[in-house]
Parts: sequence; C-alpha cells; structure tokens
Amino acid sequence: MNRSWLLLITWLTLIPFNGSAQLGSDGSNYGLGLHLNVPVFKPFANDTLGVKAGWGACVFGDRTINHNWGYRVHAGFDQSKYLHDIDNTITIFNNGNLTSLALFFPEQMSETQFQIGLTGNYSFKGTREVLDGTKSSGVRRDKYRPPARGDIGLVLGIAFELKPHLLLRFNYTEYLISKQYSDFIDGRPDQVQIGLDIRFNKLDEINTKSDYSVAYDQLNNLANGKMIFMLSTRSSEINAIADSVKKSDFIKDLKTTHENLVKAIYRHYKYSDFLICYDTSVDEFGESGTYQVFLDSNLNKISGIIDGYRLYGHVGENFYSEYRRSATGIYIYDSEFVMLKSPFPYFIKYREKSDSEDDYYNIDKMILELNQSLFDQQRLISPRFDK
Repeated sequence: MNRSWLLLITWLTLIPFNGSAQLGSDGSNYGLGLHLNVPVFKPFANDTLGVKAGWGACVFGDRTINHNWGYRVHAGFDQSKYLHDIDNTITIFNNGNLTSLALFFPEQMSETQFQIGLTGNYSFKGTREVLDGTKSSGVRRDKYRPPARGDIGLVLGIAFELKPHLLLRFNYTEYLISKQYSDFIDGRPDQVQIGLDIRFNKLDEINTKSDYSVAYDQLNNLANGKMIFMLSTRSSEINAIADSVKKSDFIKDLKTTHENLVKAIYRHYKYSDFLICYDTSVDEFGESGTYQVFLDSNLNKISGIIDGYRLYGHVGENFYSEYRRSATGIYIYDSEFVMLKSPFPYFIKYREKSDSEDDYYNIDKMILELNQSLFDQQRLISPRFDK
C-alpha cells in the first residue's frame, strides 16, 4: 500500500503541465471524454473470467508544443467490471484517475495522434454482485476491497479526428503494481478503453454547411477561376546570412529552385488558369486589376489580370492545421489568406530529395500531386451534390 501511494504521488508531481498554456488558444483544446472500459485478462485466466464492459468519463486539456509533439492531461472516473465464471459473481471497481500523455503527430497523418504516458488510478469503491441462483431470483451486492487501492499504469493509444470537435480514441493500459497473477483474479486486470472526446472550444466550428459542401464549391469555383502561385523569397533568411559567399550561394540555389518550380507549374498544372508571382508582390493586389509582377516560365516579369474567384498557393515552408506543424510544400489559401481545410487538398508536401535524386524531379512530383489531387477530389465529391 505504501509503495502504491509513493508511486502515485511521484507520478502526479511529474505531470508536464505548462502553466503558460491557455486552453482554447491556438494549438490547445479542452473538453469532455466518454468511454467504455473492457478488461484484458492474462492467458491463464481466460477460462475462469469473463468480459464485462464498464464505463467512464473525463475532462481533458491538450496542447501542441512543436510541429510533431504535444501533451494531454485528463482527470476522470472509470468503472472496471468482470465476471467470475466459477462462482457466478461480477466484480466492479469504481476508480478515479489522473493521466498524462505525450502526443505524437505523424507528418503524413495530420488527423491522427499517437499517445503514450502514465495514469495514476485510485479505487474508492469495490462491489461484488452475487447471483442468487438465477438472474430472476435477484442479485445480492457485497462490498469488496480491491487488492490495491492505488496503482500506476502504462498507457498506449491512438486517436483519430473525426471532426474538428470530435475525436475517436483507443487506449490500452497495463497496470504495474496490483497485477493479475492467478486464474482467479488477485490483482487489477489491464484494460482497453474506447472513447469519444468532445472538444468544447471547437463546437463553434460546427455549422450548417458541411466541409464537403464547402470543398465542392471551392473546387468548382477554382476550376472556373485562377490559382495564384506565390514563390517564397525567403528574404529574412537571406538577410540573416552574414557571410557574403554563403549568401551568394544561397541566392543562387533559391533561384534554381524557383526556375524548377515555374517550369513544373507551366508543364503540369492543368486544373485551372494560373499566375505565378513572388510572395512579396501579393501586398500590391486589390480586388481586381492588371499587375506587372507575374512571372513567365523563365522568371521574366509579365502582366496579369486579377479578377473573379481566386485561390493562393504558397510554395515554401509554413504552418498547417490547428496543430501548428511546420513543413515545406504548397499551402492553399482563400482570397482572404485563410488556409483551406480538408477535404480540399489544402497542403501538398515537398518530398526531400535523396542523394540519387534530382531536385527538379521532386518539384515535378509535387506539382503533379497537386494537380491530380484537385481532379481526384472533384471526382469524389461531385456525385454528392451534382443532380
């Protein structure tokens, strides 16, 4: 018992909570989680113990701390439940818990998070339900003291963002202290948790027009409008280079990249009309007009007309999604420079070249992928709305 409490207190003091993190600010979420708990038995107990699902709830907060990592803290209640086949009884634990998890966001799975961490669990009530003969004869409930009140568990999990405000979560907990060690339960069973998390700070993003309807309009309007490709000048990086030789080499490499990008766009982008300019030229644009800031396939200045529907494709490094992750590629914005979101293909990642690859080949693939993604999404979404 003393060891249980010592481990529990030690764990609670190590929770990585950042006092400066304001829940609900950019990159942070808070809300309510509801879940089912399913016990997992050791192989030697499969013939004597049966599965019963319990339930639970928690309040949670999470925050992203860089482009691939974040953390989550949640506190709540859960019920552990299992059946003794031999004597026809059901054991129920009512538990309070406090859990801290590290979150990992894979680069290519922007709506998925992997979770690993520890949970502190305390059983404040135990009950055994004894069937008197048959179910119709009634149930007798006896108090039951758990083998160990406090416990620490290792948690592994994965969560999928179904909607900005809704996550589907799967967790497995392996308890470390009161472990099951015989076929007739003497310790706490491990458990699988299946839950839904509701982000209260994202509820205002639920509106009457679905994401697919918005993407349908954007794809059709773009097909009849223009894509304005903006090449990143990286001026702040250039100004920060003190060595004149290194600065000259950097500018030379950047010009080569721009040449490859422009050639790839002229060669492969077919979804709509387009114009190309440097990102520093965008501030000059009004609602409509003719501007001498656009680029031909040789990076020479040409005039172009801004009018009607348009989207902006920024080519370079930027942040994407509410998780604030940084990556290099093409980011698509509306005319107010608000980034679009799925199911519109709003981000196409640039694949870093290997030693055996030419950079132009990778840029080619990026533009081809953008073009194909636009056509594919229009083909997939249109049947929902076309009559």
